Amino acid sequence: MKTPTPLSRRSFLKTSSAGAAAAAVAPSIALGARQEPFRFAQIGCGGKGDSDRDAMIKAGAKVVALCDVDDNNAKNVYAKHADVPKYKDFRVMLEKHDNEIDGFVVSTPDHFHAVAALDAMRRGKHVYVQKPLARTYAECQSMLDASRKYKVVTQMGNQGHSGNG
Repeated sequence: MKTPTPLSRRSFLKTSSAGAAAAAVAPSIALGARQEPFRFAQIGCGGKGDSDRDAMIKAGAKVVALCDVDDNNAKNVYAKHADVPKYKDFRVMLEKHDNEIDGFVVSTPDHFHAVAALDAMRRGKHVYVQKPLARTYAECQSMLDASRKYKVVTQMGNQGHSGNG
């Protein structure tokens, strides 16, 4: 009998977090609730954002616009998605593509999660936000209130705990 190859922490986190992002989109596509792909925009394209975006696309979603304040950090992603509009200011991106976006993926540094997610929710966009969801309890409460008020789905990426697995 062959001994299984040990799974490194890094590869486990990468695999499980990709599944978590996809879990937000896959049920509606798999159950036939949507005839067209889920359209999303992303803020924070490099680093963790790379696997978040790839998981969304793998689940059948379509990336509509990308945003990152650091062109160097996002250069590989921008090259991979050359035909997708790019922005440095997520507010401009949301404004220009408001009617084209169903959801918003937030993969920025931690201090910016709530700011970006709340703006998207106020526009009626579903959000997937990397952990931590916010910096303070007040920001978390604001996000809960906004998700209820605007009737949007929100999910925090928490690797193995945010998907069916």
